[in-house]
Amino acid sequence: MQIDYGDGAKDCQLKMTRLQAMPLDKHYKHLSKFFADVCPMLGKDLPDHTKPTPFRKTSRSLHAALFHRAAKIVANNGTNLTQLQKKKRKPFSALQMHLLDESVAGKGGGDDRRRRRRRRRLNHRQSTCCDQVARTYELGVEASLGVAVGYTQVGAEGFQRWSGNDCEYKWGHLHELCKGVKLGAGLDATVSNGYFYKYSDIAGESWFKNVGVCVGICAGGTLIETKPVRGAEIGKVIESGFGAGFDMSTGHCEAWKITEHRRWERDLKGKCPNKDSGCFPGHAVVNTPQGQKHMRELRVGDQVLSLDAEGTLIFDDIYFFGHAQATAWAPFVSLHLETREVFEKANQSHKWNQWNLELTPDHFIQICTLANCSWEDSRPIPAAHVLPGHHVWVVTEGTAGTAGVPAVRSAVVISTQMVPQIGLYNPYTLSGNIVVNGVVASSHSSWLLDAWTPQELQHHLPGIYQKIFVLGRWLYYLFGAPAADVIGVNNNHELTEDVTWAAHFLAMLGVVAPMSWSCCLLCCFNRSKRGRA
Repeated sequence: MQIDYGDGAKDCQLKMTRLQAMPLDKHYKHLSKFFADVCPMLGKDLPDHTKPTPFRKTSRSLHAALFHRAAKIVANNGTNLTQLQKKKRKPFSALQMHLLDESVAGKGGGDDRRRRRRRRRLNHRQSTCCDQVARTYELGVEASLGVAVGYTQVGAEGFQRWSGNDCEYKWGHLHELCKGVKLGAGLDATVSNGYFYKYSDIAGESWFKNVGVCVGICAGGTLIETKPVRGAEIGKVIESGFGAGFDMSTGHCEAWKITEHRRWERDLKGKCPNKDSGCFPGHAVVNTPQGQKHMRELRVGDQVLSLDAEGTLIFDDIYFFGHAQATAWAPFVSLHLETREVFEKANQSHKWNQWNLELTPDHFIQICTLANCSWEDSRPIPAAHVLPGHHVWVVTEGTAGTAGVPAVRSAVVISTQMVPQIGLYNPYTLSGNIVVNGVVASSHSSWLLDAWTPQELQHHLPGIYQKIFVLGRWLYYLFGAPAADVIGVNNNHELTEDVTWAAHFLAMLGVVAPMSWSCCLLCCFNRSKRGRA
């Protein structure tokens, strides 16, 4: 039920919408110029510029002189807002406005001025501490024939512990010897990356469970635990290398330190950024064949309204969740959208339809910058880069001539802002698209390649990620929703990046396995060609 607060509230909302959509000039050097733009737009009268400027002695007279100067600017040059629109300056995105608000709020006054510092990007050690992870970089060889023995040179670095706001960071060099039982035989050379909860977990005794496949190029994963049975997980390792065969192994490892160094990162805890990934809030609404559902109610196997590659509305299956956290708070980009429906009655009239979508800054959404947009013109960008004036796609109930049949059309972004919300949910559909709150968005968010991809090429990433996740879709086609329960990627309200490593490994296997088969086929083709010669 919506409460009508009267015409005054509507007028206030209209003025606020205009203010949010205003193309702000980045080069305001005087407040008087800013007021010359804003006051006429909000319907506020400026003083008579023909009268003498007030004597500037008290704070009240200073304020009066400021508005008097704004009135002179309007009288001499016209409203600056029109000039700014002609210049077509790029408006601020929601993320830029959020960072601007933080920087202004952080300046303070008095003694706070002495503590002003320019915000700097975290270095590698600081980022590792904020992530609370220790890493290993391993180079090893292994020989196996039922029983496997392997030796590895290990370089290690990472987080050890917090002491107040200070982080203890360690790095060093280790040797590791592993032995165990292996289903398979062969001689492999591998390069591995390990991820542990803290640096001290790397050295000492541990037990492992490993699965790998090699067809020229190897890919594998290892789970590291404290005990052979029902041990606590302390880390995981992703392997790549060269060899041939398929193997499963389990056994015991012991690593001993050769060198070790330590460094403290002081006053770091408060500088660590929020770990928010691409998601929707728990109260977001999707359409299913059974009716509307909240995002927090969805499970793998449910069908939700989506768009296929041609832009046709379909009900599509959810095959896994990237995140499902019911109690997590995170900043979201709130997009306010608007369309105008024109219809014929006794005379031509129209009505405005509005939508609102909230998604995290690094979640992709399809936009268009053209005046007349079709689905073929869409390109996905992170929500943090969406600007007022961009067009996105929404699902309408149809006009009078279409008998209420849902249709897809473009809507203009009126304003963007950062808002805090509870819940982080990221359902992946088979098509890679999803309709949330009536707005079309991608299922994909930032992941493996974003940090190394130039911004002008990032619109290709959702398509690349969609192809990488092909193995997950095969598992869903073969085994259905139980496959997501086994891997641990269903909605249990506690699904974070730390527990979805199996899904990430399957995704990487979906990349490495085709490459391995391609290399194998290429080698076979070259050998057969040489044999004919």
